[in-house]
This record gives sequence, structure tokens and C-alpha cells, in this order.
Amino acid sequence: MKNISAFIKNNKFNFTIIILYTIIVFFAMFNHEIWRDEAQVWCVVRDMDFFQIFQTTRIEGHPVLWYLILLPFAKLGADVITMQIISLLFVLAAVICFVFKSPCGNLLKTFVVFSSGLLYYLPVISRNYSLVPVFLFLTACLYSKRKENPVLYALCIIFLANTHVLMLGFCLILTFLFCLESIKDKINKKSAAAIILLAINFIFLFLCFWGMQNVNHATAFYAQNPKDILTAIVYFAQIFFLFPLSMLPGWFSCLLFYILLFLTLGFYLKNDKKIFTILFVSLCFQWYIYYKIWYIGIVYQKSFLLMLVILFCYWIYTKTSENKSKFLTFITAVFFIISFISSYFNIMLEANYQYSGSKQLANYIRKNLNDEKEFIVWGYPFCFSVISAYLPDKKLYMIDREYYITYYSFDLDNKKTKLPKPESSYYITVAGYTIGYDYEKVFQTNPDIINLTEYNEIFSIYKKRKKL
Repeated sequence: MKNISAFIKNNKFNFTIIILYTIIVFFAMFNHEIWRDEAQVWCVVRDMDFFQIFQTTRIEGHPVLWYLILLPFAKLGADVITMQIISLLFVLAAVICFVFKSPCGNLLKTFVVFSSGLLYYLPVISRNYSLVPVFLFLTACLYSKRKENPVLYALCIIFLANTHVLMLGFCLILTFLFCLESIKDKINKKSAAAIILLAINFIFLFLCFWGMQNVNHATAFYAQNPKDILTAIVYFAQIFFLFPLSMLPGWFSCLLFYILLFLTLGFYLKNDKKIFTILFVSLCFQWYIYYKIWYIGIVYQKSFLLMLVILFCYWIYTKTSENKSKFLTFITAVFFIISFISSYFNIMLEANYQYSGSKQLANYIRKNLNDEKEFIVWGYPFCFSVISAYLPDKKLYMIDREYYITYYSFDLDNKKTKLPKPESSYYITVAGYTIGYDYEKVFQTNPDIINLTEYNEIFSIYKKRKKL
């Protein structure tokens, strides 16, 4: 008991920051309405068989790990809130690891933990991004012990590589450097086993993603007609400064971001060539992906992944270097201070507005139309995956495509069997789609939503008028 008491006493700051963090993220999670990108994975693993899931992950361009984690819960009929809890717990585990194991001072810890990425975007919005921090931080913990525990180090890289495609460049350069070190130190049985595991993993991922941009209709156009890389580079920086510098010109946000980034690169180039290589290759790989696929689809989560790589580089440099740099600490802190400022806006928006009308619609149907088993839906089909996630017992019939929908297929060759229209008195439409005079609107979700994308998830329910 004395040891436990002493540990708690010596780590008062760490426990305080974790408790406060946990309260805030749970508050945000219970106020969050999932939207189509979150619901898509849940519906895929719930309604597809095991082999179909692997094919779908290839088409959608995401590694399979997040799907496999959700698979047993979705198959067993768990509520979709389970996905939100899992996402939050992974990031919470990452925060605990960071707070207790990183060499960062208390002030930098505060800025990192309460940055908008770790406080809001990764734990609250339930997507595969939530897996990145925990495996990245575990890799950082093992980095200095990679020669003593090469297999464990390799497994961390493998798990990290299977979180998000944007982490592949980072994982590849870590693997390449590890192989060079192993050859230089003469490969032993453990390092050989680690290299074999890493090779198998990257061959698997290469086979999964080779040519995927040409089979996903959402990326095929951009892949075949890419903009110049400068568009992606500028947009990437502007997204990161979205809230704190939104009143300033876009060019200023971009300039500030890249001044900070190149100062960081310049420091590592001078002081640690290996860390410079890790950060530079990771940056170039992400630029290439944005240019090739996501040049107009860069959301904050994507930008924040580079911030985590910058934090990794600071972690291993500070842990291994005899000379601590105040300059490097300052530059790294500035990145997270700007993200820290965004946190307030994100939490307040989540508390006062809806991210999607999905939860409100689902609650209305459960309360007022629970006896209805089928609904006719009209609008952008991807938007209805979120309704299916909240209402797994309801069947949704796409009137213009003549089939039932749960998840949305991005497959260019997707062909579904057409089915007859069901006898239903109710239509559900998404923003921008209306029904004729034969139907009256009986419900509409709140129009004040955060997620103002090209397809706003504001839903309406129409009921067929009775004939006089």
C-alpha cells in the first residue's frame, strides 16, 4: 500500500490530467451523433461475411484492423455506441501511455493531451484514426529497446501499419532503418524473425492496396485526374489551423505551418539524421497520398497524424539525446498549442449543435414509428448507412435504385439485384430531396449541424396522405 500511495503522490499531475481528460471525452462522446463515415464500418462488419469484409477494406482503402476489432461486437448485435466506446478507450490508453512514459514536461503534456486531435477528433469521432496513437506511442516506448526486443518492436510497427494508410510511409521507413541496423549488427534469430514478420505484413498491405484508387468510385476520378501537388500541400496546412486562425488569410496559416515544419526538419537535419529521415519520408509519403487521392478530402484527423509523427520524433530524440533542446521543445509545443486552442471550439460545438441528424431521427422513429419495419429512402445513399447503424431492425429501401441499403458500396462494378418497392407509408429523405404533394412532412431533424459537407445529414420523414 505504501508503494501505491507513493506512486500516486509522485504522479499527482499525471493522474489529474488523465481524470480531467476522461471526463471531457466521455462528455463529448455522449453528445456526439455518428455520421456516415463512422457508421459505414459498423454496417459493413455487421452485415458482410468475413471474406467480403476483406474485399471491402481494399476497395475503401483502409487496413482491416479497425474492421476486425469491431467485428465480434457488431456480429453479436451490440448497439452502435459500442463502436464509440471502443474508439474512446483506445485513445484513452494512448493518453495514459503518453503521460506516464513520454519524456515531455508537464506543460507540453498538457498541450498534447488536450489538443483537439487527442481530445476530440480521434476519440469522439469513431474511425480507424483512433487506433494510431496507442500503437505509435508503444512504438516510441520500444524504440530504444528495439535491439533487445525486435519482435515486439516489429509487432508494434505491424499494428500501426494496419491502422491507416497514411501511416504506411512512417512504418516503412522505421522498418527500413531497423533492417539496416540489424544487418550492421549481424542478424540474429530474433531480428530475423522480426524482419520476416515485417516483410509479410508489407507484402500483404501492398497486395491489398495496389490499384485500389481505380476500383473505388469516390477516388477513381481524383486518382486519374490529380491536381498539382501544391493544392494538397496548401490545403493540408489550412485544415490544421481551421479554428484558431480561421479569421486570418489562408496563405498566412499555410506559411506559419510550414515555417514551423521546416524549422523542425532543419533541427533534425543538423542534430540527428536518422530522425530527420523518419520525419521527412513520412511527410513526403503523406503529401503523395493527398496529391494522388485526397487533395480535396483532407479532414483534420488526417492532418493530425503528421503531428503525432512529429511528437514521436521529439519523444525518441529527447529520450536518447544527452542534450535537451529548448528550441525543439518550443517548436513542438507550438504545433500542439494551436491544436489545443481548437479543442474548446470543438467541444462547445459538439455540446450545442448536432454533428448529424442521425441520432435525433433514430430516437423519433423508436418513439413514434417503432411498429414500422420498412421505410422508403431517397437521397445520397451513403447518408443512410448511419440510419441503418442506429436502427438495425429497420429496412431501408432506396426508391431510385430499387434495392435495400445498409452500408454503401464504393465498388465501381457494384451491381445489386433490383427488388420491388415495399408497401410503406413513410419516406426518409436527406437534405436537398423533397417528396411530392401526395406526402406530408411529419418530422425534420434540427438543421443546425456541424458536419457541413457536400451532403448535409439533415433528415426528414414524410407520410403518405390519406385519400379523401
